[in-house]
Order: sequence, then C-alpha cells, then structure tokens
Amino acid sequence: MRRLLPLLIAAMIGLRLGAQSEGASTNSTGNASGDAPLDAANRELRSGDVLRYTIEEDPVNSNGTEPMDVFITEIGDAHFPVSRGTDRIITLGTKGKKLDELRRELTKRLEDEFYHHATVSLNLYASGRKNLSGGGPKAIFYGEVKGTVPLHEAERITITEAIIQLTYSEWADLKKVKISRKSPTGKPEIIKVNVDEIMKKNLLDKDIELKDGDRVDVPAKTFRFGS
Repeated sequence: MRRLLPLLIAAMIGLRLGAQSEGASTNSTGNASGDAPLDAANRELRSGDVLRYTIEEDPVNSNGTEPMDVFITEIGDAHFPVSRGTDRIITLGTKGKKLDELRRELTKRLEDEFYHHATVSLNLYASGRKNLSGGGPKAIFYGEVKGTVPLHEAERITITEAIIQLTYSEWADLKKVKISRKSPTGKPEIIKVNVDEIMKKNLLDKDIELKDGDRVDVPAKTFRFGS
C-alpha cells in the first residue's frame, strides 16, 4: 500500500494527479531559480557538488518555483527533503552516478513512498572540484547559508561567527545546523549544533571551532501541519 506524507501534505499531494508530460519529468538541467546550471550531463557526480532541485507537486512549494539545495557529502551521500513542509528526507548514494540517473532514482523513491506523481527537476548548481580544491584550509557552507570560509592558524573562527559573517535569512533554521567532518580515524561524523541557542544565550562554551574540510549544512525551516 502506497505511503503518503501525513495530514495536509498527503491531501494536497493527492489533488495534483493530473497527467504530466514526459519532457517535464525528465528535465535534469532545467533551473527553476533562473541561475544557469553547470554542464554535468557527461560526468559522474562527486563529493562537494551542490545539487539544486524542485518537485513540481510539492504542496508547500507551489509549482516547484522555490528550489532546494542538496550537498553531496564526503562519503558520497545526498539527503533530499521530500517537501519544504516536512523534515522527512530520502538519502541516496551518488558514487558512479550521473545527474540524470540520480534524478530517475530520486523520482522513483518519491513516487514509491510519498507522491502519486513527482515531476523532479535536478541540476548541478556548484562543482565540487571548484569548491574543494586549492586556496588553503577552509570550511564550506551550503543550504540557507552559502559560502566558503578561509581558515587561518592564527585566527580561530567558530561556526556561529562564520554564519554571522556570511549572513543568514529568516528562513535559516539555526537550531538544526550540521557539520560534516572527518574524525581522527578518517571516518565521517556529523556534529549537530544549535546555533540559535548559542546566539540567544551567549553559550560560548558550546560554540564549535571550524576545521579544514568542514561542510556545514544550514537547513531551511520546515513546517508541520496538524498536531
């Protein structure tokens, strides 16, 4: 039995069952934001790439006009929100895959688990090679706070300081910031940081110093419907 998102999300998705053209559903390089996508059709995806995608049927994002950014982690995973109105995600591995192959896999998962029909647009927004190579030690921010923060041995910078420098909007969920970092053993680890609490309560002891290679995800706020 097909599972749907709970409450209003499921109901609204059910209303959008009109037939969609094959051309719309196979758009892997279209860009709803107006930014020109990078040409990724003929290369495999890699760690550090930033993907931008929309779901036309997303009930919280009418007609897919507001794209979502997804960062490919150090271990090659990509975490796709199933809607702007929920914190549910679909995690897909990207190693050895090209953009259109990943789009088809994502579409199938969305339709198997959440949507009757999903029209997915997926493109490469920023190249991992450009973001991650050269320039000395740095931390990379993506999501609702975007940018690269250079790190210097003589100057300690924390995640809170970096977010303030890069600036953030009212839609940034500073309570759920995540740092993807390599542990001393070389294995990836996720560090969750409540930057909102650090700022409001001046909890300097809870602030995290950034390290070279950190990837920091500042997600958008999600909205829950019903009780």
